[in-house]
Amino acid sequence: MMSILIVILGLATLITGAKLVLRGLAVAHWFRLTPAFIGLTIVAIGTDLPEIFVVGVGAIGQAKGMNTSGLVLGEIVGTVLSQATLILGIAGLIGTITLTKKLLLRDGTMMIISSFLLFFSALDGTISRLDGLALIAVYILYLFMIAREERREARAIPLKNIERIGPLLYLCGGLALLCIASYVTVTHALLLSERFHVSQALVGLLLVGLGTSLPELAATVTAMKKNQGIFVFENLVGSNIFDMLFVVGLGAVIAKNLTVPASVISFDFPFLIVACILATLLLRTRMKLSTKEAIALIVIFVSYFVIRAAFGFAHGISDVLP
Repeated sequence: MMSILIVILGLATLITGAKLVLRGLAVAHWFRLTPAFIGLTIVAIGTDLPEIFVVGVGAIGQAKGMNTSGLVLGEIVGTVLSQATLILGIAGLIGTITLTKKLLLRDGTMMIISSFLLFFSALDGTISRLDGLALIAVYILYLFMIAREERREARAIPLKNIERIGPLLYLCGGLALLCIASYVTVTHALLLSERFHVSQALVGLLLVGLGTSLPELAATVTAMKKNQGIFVFENLVGSNIFDMLFVVGLGAVIAKNLTVPASVISFDFPFLIVACILATLLLRTRMKLSTKEAIALIVIFVSYFVIRAAFGFAHGISDVLP
């Protein structure tokens, strides 16, 4: 019973943290940064701290001789897939996501490229330290590119006489709440899975992956209620790019080598690539996401869940879980 209450409290805290982060976005005017850049980088990376924690701990275990590679990669697949399909679809049901061609071409394409790079890095069955460094280098290059582009646009943004300390405290406090609450939520959700005898393997991919996406879900719901569709797109896409390039790269560097289960190479990564492509194409139709297209994204995620549950994803990562 206590774990159930803690999970509920964790979810409520996530919503509170998301609201604080959005109030802290006033720092975009302070630094002459565009809201798109804030969503794509600061908030995307900040809400990805749970993924960094999970992958970092798993990679340290791998470096010490524990076989945790499947858990690490399963968490990334679950997170990226849920954000590209389920959470984006929920956002489309709440409100309208209208984009510019520039943002979709630049960031949507980069998400697809990142999924391919992740797949090609794993084709030989391992993601080596060199592969990890290469993935991190690509992300840093991408970050530098968008920083330069957004900085040029930000020159046209007039500096406003706004309070500086308050928004910064909201942003830092909100990100801290998101990270702490997501960790608590996932930890006690795992305890619940053990108590009710739910497969730990499925938990590794679906519950941990989806659980560490709760900050993005909370931020998405709150932002859509404020009609901030571009922020939602940039946050989700930026988070996915960061996960596939930097977080996996960091895990590989720490672990020296991440062993990729055959099922991840043959099914999960290809499915991930298709999902990223479909999400981008659906947004490309009229430069916005319709209700039917949002439902289609949710169906894609549910289909993946059903397929993995039915055909036993446990064969892919059960050997790395307790």
